[in-house]
Amino acid sequence: MDAEFGFSAFSTELEDFVMRKTRDFDRQWRVGRGGSVCFSEIKDGTAYFGDCDGYIYAVDLNTGKALWAFRSNGTILGAPFIQNGHLYFGSYDRNLYCLDKKTGKELWRFESGGGICRPVHCSGGRVYFGSKDCCLYCIDSETGKEVWRFRTGGDIGTGAIVHGGRIYFGSFDNNFYCLNLEGKEIWRVKTGDHVQMFGPPLIHENTVYFGSFDNCFYAADAETGKVKWKFRFGIYGSGGNYIAHKGMLYFPARDGILYALTAGGKELWRFRAEGLIAGVSAHDERIYFGSEDGNVYCLSLEGRELWRFRTGMEIFDNPKIYEGKLCFGCWDCRYYCIDVNTRKVMWRFDCSSLSPAYLPPSYDTFEMEISRGSSSEEDGKEKYSVNLTGRESFDSEYSVKSQYVTKSEYG
Repeated sequence: MDAEFGFSAFSTELEDFVMRKTRDFDRQWRVGRGGSVCFSEIKDGTAYFGDCDGYIYAVDLNTGKALWAFRSNGTILGAPFIQNGHLYFGSYDRNLYCLDKKTGKELWRFESGGGICRPVHCSGGRVYFGSKDCCLYCIDSETGKEVWRFRTGGDIGTGAIVHGGRIYFGSFDNNFYCLNLEGKEIWRVKTGDHVQMFGPPLIHENTVYFGSFDNCFYAADAETGKVKWKFRFGIYGSGGNYIAHKGMLYFPARDGILYALTAGGKELWRFRAEGLIAGVSAHDERIYFGSEDGNVYCLSLEGRELWRFRTGMEIFDNPKIYEGKLCFGCWDCRYYCIDVNTRKVMWRFDCSSLSPAYLPPSYDTFEMEISRGSSSEEDGKEKYSVNLTGRESFDSEYSVKSQYVTKSEYG
């Protein structure tokens, strides 16, 4: 069989054609070791961020010097949460950690049943986080003891957030959940695919906003779960963090587009970068975001590009403003602080390793099962490994090119 024929020619020669997905693929959940920085938080003049080597740092924003560093045993992807002198974060080593904010000394840790890839959230003396064991956990913030857990049908795909005495989060089982503070389900919204975001859902004026890989951005009533509207976009889903600013909603998509919507779901403008956008922030009359194309962008509220700042590698962090400084982490193993007016680097902090963490190839992998009446194979079926970018596939001697070769998720 020729590995270079087109999809249309291939399909017309078959009696039956079935493509079955063999594994889920989420680029941000499968990374190797290295000093790359994913997401950060700023509190009281200090930047706190973890890297893929397993370190978490506290860096003075005025000097760029490390105040302390603490090492876990796994990749840290989610932003930490700081409250009441404590810092909480999850690691891919399955542990939720609580550190002293000033010294970085470990106070306690709690082991879950799977890697922790999303940010944690604290409210009312409790810490909430999701794990790859499909559970959302509620932990006592002082003792580190489990209060309850709620099991879903898939990995927890978002951060959790508490609002109005309720907890909101999404799962890879295609559902968005609302629980009470005792961990009992109040309602859920069924979507057409994984519910995944790098941060927590956005709640604004009693409406909760979240995205799904079904290529829809949802607005649901925070009390009842009734969907008020859906905004359809792109073809690769949304996985970024969303913000509300000056009466507008801003959300990034995996196809590199930042959308600006009204509260009623009407699109006002869109801006295209050259790669996935994960984090967006706003300050005064400006919108800031980083992209997989290695740039930090600054836009006006009307969607006009004002400037961009180029780094060496991907940026998944949402840039933050502090006293005229724009601060963000980068996949090149550095944390940057630039002057927001001149775009000059004030300082940059090098992580423990300057070797970037490994990012898997930018395609999904499928197993294709083909049935042919004339085949001599058992049951008339053969199996092939297929990807949707036309790049060389693996686990098979065949590489089948798709009609979607120019519509790669990241290409």
